[in-house]
Amino acid sequence: FETVKPPNPPSNRTVMKGDSSDDDICFEPTLFLNKQYSQKSSTFGDHTLNYLVADTSSTDFDLTGQVIWPATDLLCHYILQNSNIFQHKSVLELGSGVGICGLLVSHFSRLCVLTDNNDVVLELLRDNIILNSYAPGSQQLCLNLDWGQELDEFASKFPQGFDLIIGSDIVYWQSSLGPLVRTVNRLLAHSKGSQFLLSYQSRSTQADKLLLSEAEKEGLAVEELILSSFVVDPSLLEKGRTHALKMLKITRK
Repeated sequence: FETVKPPNPPSNRTVMKGDSSDDDICFEPTLFLNKQYSQKSSTFGDHTLNYLVADTSSTDFDLTGQVIWPATDLLCHYILQNSNIFQHKSVLELGSGVGICGLLVSHFSRLCVLTDNNDVVLELLRDNIILNSYAPGSQQLCLNLDWGQELDEFASKFPQGFDLIIGSDIVYWQSSLGPLVRTVNRLLAHSKGSQFLLSYQSRSTQADKLLLSEAEKEGLAVEELILSSFVVDPSLLEKGRTHALKMLKITRK
């Protein structure tokens, strides 16, 4: 996968400052939307995924989900190497974006709910679900989920919670880490083996520490997996070192 630079924080509009307040020019976010996609495919073991993806993303307006980020390959590799834990399970993907990880999980799970919180990205995600076919009995849903918001309403649709929650490269802004962890704690099933699998590129030691702190507040245990314990591809190991990739398994204490 192509490496993409970290996104800028989202904003509702872009303002160009003139010499006075009368000279301020405001641009609507839709002016910068990029909905030009290329269809590509990736193969993981015996499973080939077809998907639409943007070559570049309108990162200023929280459309980072239009592109594929470095840690996606790592989580997909983990899913493939540990496909047994997803068999006949209910799975929630947070910040699905293009949906690569969720689409792969859907080859094994009973149910996979892919989520994001941007209408443009959700449209892309739905198109990618349609592009792929799965084994009978596997169900895929695409839903809007804003971390930390209206969680009881979302949880009411899945009263048993999810056996597994997954997320790839969704650790960007420190302000989002509290809502992220609270969302996981609310939606993760209270059952043996339930876990949150998170792969991400470490961009800030402060963010790494804050993630651990937020997990502790919610009564969750965090285990960082050694990449060489499950990665057999030397090029992926090198990618992990180059991009400071991390793989975490988060469970209830």
